[in-house]
Amino acid sequence: MKLIRSLMGRRQFLGGALAASALGLVSKITGAPSGAAGVAEKAGAEGPAIDSGVSYSKVLKTDVVVLGSGAGGMSAAISARQQGVENVLILEKRAQIGGNSVFAPFPLKKENKRSAEEAFKAAIENTHWRGDPRIIGTMIDKSEKIGDWLRGFSSDLSDLDREGALVKILKAQCDKLGIQIICNTRARKLIKDTNNAVCAVAAVQDVNLIKVEATATVLATGGFLGDPELMERYFPVYDESFYKEINIEGHAYKGDGIKMALEAGAGNDSTISFVWGPNKLPFFKGDLKDFPVTSILTDNTRTPAIWVNNVGVRFTNESQRHAANAIYRQPNRDCFIVVDAGIVEHMAGEDPGVVSVERLDKEVAALIEADQALVTDSVGAVAAWIRGKKHILQAGIDTYNKYCEKGYDELYYKDPAFLVPLTRPPFYVFRSGLSLRTTHGPVKINPMTSVVSQFDWPIPALMACGADIGGLHADILISSEESHSIEWTVASGMCAGENAASYVQGNRPVKVYEFPKYTAKEVMAGNYVNVGTIEGGAPPEGGPPSEDNKSYH
Repeated sequence: MKLIRSLMGRRQFLGGALAASALGLVSKITGAPSGAAGVAEKAGAEGPAIDSGVSYSKVLKTDVVVLGSGAGGMSAAISARQQGVENVLILEKRAQIGGNSVFAPFPLKKENKRSAEEAFKAAIENTHWRGDPRIIGTMIDKSEKIGDWLRGFSSDLSDLDREGALVKILKAQCDKLGIQIICNTRARKLIKDTNNAVCAVAAVQDVNLIKVEATATVLATGGFLGDPELMERYFPVYDESFYKEINIEGHAYKGDGIKMALEAGAGNDSTISFVWGPNKLPFFKGDLKDFPVTSILTDNTRTPAIWVNNVGVRFTNESQRHAANAIYRQPNRDCFIVVDAGIVEHMAGEDPGVVSVERLDKEVAALIEADQALVTDSVGAVAAWIRGKKHILQAGIDTYNKYCEKGYDELYYKDPAFLVPLTRPPFYVFRSGLSLRTTHGPVKINPMTSVVSQFDWPIPALMACGADIGGLHADILISSEESHSIEWTVASGMCAGENAASYVQGNRPVKVYEFPKYTAKEVMAGNYVNVGTIEGGAPPEGGPPSEDNKSYH
């Protein structure tokens, strides 16, 4: 699997210059080689089958083992060490650390941005109340503390809004605390003891099978965009053409931690989300930072552009933040963004120091060469390039222009501030589409980030964080900001590390016992016994755990 998936066909995935710049970024952060061979998964990484009685080439022992070296995994490891755990080990399947966090800026929250109450209401409404309000509240509370937490071990946070800066800071702290990160080591199976507690991890290091024995294990392996089986199971409208029509940004992970957790008895939270990238030019093999005017004109929902499909039909309200979801309903998931010289001049009034027709003409030459843009005075030429029908496209533009004259979009009710007619050729047309950044879920956890069964019984010694966990989202989201992706990854990692440390230090959940079943009449007559205590301590006399049930709660 390459850093950026590249599949042949009418469309090609993001690659080329972007992949090269990403590899260079990883190299600067980790000191690892930046060649493609350095980031590809090694051949034979699946390793031998893991059966009972298998022999291991070596056995390592530690207090806490973290699977995955992204922002969530390193945050968990650092938090565990800060809580007094002496031995913490991170296993990373790739040759470089950081995962998809190397692509994520992390701007610290500004003062008075919004209250915890406002943040909670927005987040829970985003899930239509399908998310777990306890977990969402925990992440919001912990997120407020991230800035102070980072300042506790890094004096300079000025570059956090730059890609890769967060990973660099976390890696430096791991080094300072003596947290070892072993790369090229892919976790394959969680091993449990007779009490149902996870006590070890079987992993493949190069081609050798190794075992890591640990008191607590934290899953932080990333999402599952690169796994067709999991995508077919969880993505609402997955089909076999998916990987030919959707661009995947970053590392297309295969859900290793999710598979291991479910195999170990984890519940499926059923709140899974998929995060679209910004709706710009996902199939352009260059860096749009070098195309500032194009970036503004194709920005997701904030310009007067119109979006048409490959028939020539305008299909959505372009000013809505969820408009990108509508692209998935279009034939071949095609979207073309159309502006004209009049719209460009209108935008120049909004961004006079950046936007101009002259600057756009200079930028668009490279896009035309890559077949990602078209400049023409002819509606017929536009229709030919998008493989659409001229009369449909022309009728759509004429209708849209009438709406602009009225200041009212009768079809999709677009914000009047963005109703600017297309009456001044040339037309600038950009090939757009969908990019997926990551997935969230579906491993079920409790607010302490302990992995739990479908019936909320914790799997002892197993925690999870980052993209692996459910309970936080339940939709196809438009941006990482909306999904709190990197922010909640760090917050959940901090929680998981603290929980793992607590477990190592002896704070174990009590055993699960058979709960007596009483009728209303029995309870009202006082004929009942409460199991356990409010503090979750030992059961009262007469209510011991059943001998055949040694799992923990």
